[in-house]
Amino acid sequence: MAVAHPRLDDDPRAVEPSLGHLARGVWHRAVVVLGVVVVTVAVALVVTAQSSRTYEASAEVRVSSGNLPSADGMSSAEANTLLATQVQYLQSSQLANDVAQRLAGEFDVIQVLVEGVPESQVATITVVSSSAEGAARAANTYAVAYDERRDAAVVEEATARAQQTEGQVERLQARLEELQAQIDEETERVNGEIARITIARDAAARVGTVLEPSDVIQPNTSFLNALQGQYSDTASQLGLATTRLEEYRQVAQAANGGVAIVSAAEPPAAPSSPGAAQVVALAGILGLALGVGLALLLTALDRRLRSARDVAAVAGPLDTVGPAVGRPDPAALTVDGMSLPPLTGRTVDSFLAPALWLAQAVEGSGRNRVLVTSPREPQSAAPALAVALARCGRSVVLVDADLRNHGPAVLDPTRRRGLSDVLLGEVLLVDVLVDVEVPGSGSLRIVSAGREEADLAALGSSEMGRLLEVLGRDADVVVVSGAPCRVGRELDIAPVGVDASLLLVTLGATVRDDLDLAVAHVQRAGAPALGVLVVDPDLRGTGHGAVPGRRRAASDSSSVPSGSSAG
Repeated sequence: MAVAHPRLDDDPRAVEPSLGHLARGVWHRAVVVLGVVVVTVAVALVVTAQSSRTYEASAEVRVSSGNLPSADGMSSAEANTLLATQVQYLQSSQLANDVAQRLAGEFDVIQVLVEGVPESQVATITVVSSSAEGAARAANTYAVAYDERRDAAVVEEATARAQQTEGQVERLQARLEELQAQIDEETERVNGEIARITIARDAAARVGTVLEPSDVIQPNTSFLNALQGQYSDTASQLGLATTRLEEYRQVAQAANGGVAIVSAAEPPAAPSSPGAAQVVALAGILGLALGVGLALLLTALDRRLRSARDVAAVAGPLDTVGPAVGRPDPAALTVDGMSLPPLTGRTVDSFLAPALWLAQAVEGSGRNRVLVTSPREPQSAAPALAVALARCGRSVVLVDADLRNHGPAVLDPTRRRGLSDVLLGEVLLVDVLVDVEVPGSGSLRIVSAGREEADLAALGSSEMGRLLEVLGRDADVVVVSGAPCRVGRELDIAPVGVDASLLLVTLGATVRDDLDLAVAHVQRAGAPALGVLVVDPDLRGTGHGAVPGRRRAASDSSSVPSGSSAG
């Protein structure tokens, strides 16, 4: 019978998936993650191999606005925005159409990228094309077209400014002529006034008279001075305009827009895309992310029990013991055709503590005919448990009642007689009991399953009940190795005569719902579950333990034979 203990399913940590649980799930599904990565990389490589190759080539030009440095100079705002406006112009549809006409459809231009460096006023023109020669030709054509368009813009502006300056020169020359005429007229007037005063002064001197101050007033020359100042300023303006006109004419004749091709594009030796290394790296990262995501999803949806704590959470009030080694050692003991785990070694050692717990559970309860079964997956722990019970000093009978699969007690090719033959009345029970020698003071006898063509319905007969009753009177514990509770979608037939059961849960194989169904099934069969034994197929070492918070399996050293270990 089960002993009262705290229930782990009241602890939310026992049922809620933790980060550690998810991490273990991803680790257990490393093959899935690796497979997704491999598939993703393979698909990426196939797509890359089938995709067309592209090439990139770059030419560098020192940009220019295509405007003349006027006498007023370029403002700081214009200097700051020069590169940005020219980069935009290099990517304009106007220039693209010009380049397309120059290439005349000989090469295709997939994409044009322009980047500028403000410190050097240099723009890099990168052209993507389907051929190496086409990429280089197009990049150089962009540079040449830009240079010629800037040259044409300078010639156009220089010519326009020259025409404007010619008109300005003509106007200044006409003004100078007008001012010169006014100066000549005003000079003549001033000179006439001076001559008049001089004559009057000479006449007065000859007659010895003195002229009145009003008669010798000097002529006003302020207007003449103003005219001369205007003439000087106009002459200066005319000189500057004439110089500027000559500069504009020289610029128009030179046709240099200030653009300089710093470096010409060369045909690339290798395609820029697709790059196998880059594709593999990106596909690997994407595949890893998808693989981990898929593993996390599978872990979250996985209903299989992965740890003893998971088992305790589902088992409810049932005792949970173990884990025990789930993979029998290769060197098995064959007794009269029946294959058993070795009498020594880690497999049986890991079952000593569960065996002591089972022995204490059946003592004094009047229930010693224990069905060892599993929810769905085939179990092979019953022989190891029987051997461990015998080593602990108990009188044990192991009955192979798995008539469907011939269970863990695998028969030799001769198919010796066993349980099915007794149930059919062909042999007596004493004829099929086989004694097995084990270390310690206990004893072990086994009853094999019998012939392969046995009738499964015989397990539910009254004869099966009487047989187990007889064995139970002569033994401390009768271990009945049964088939899984559920075979396919149907519940298996539980042997008549068992009065208790022990459910084996294999970590990584048993599903939560199957464990609940198995508990209810053995209860209806009259063999209520004493507890749940956790079997770990991947357990290493000889240790065993119990789930924290559960009652540990009995480990009274006095009950363990000398030379053995309870784990």
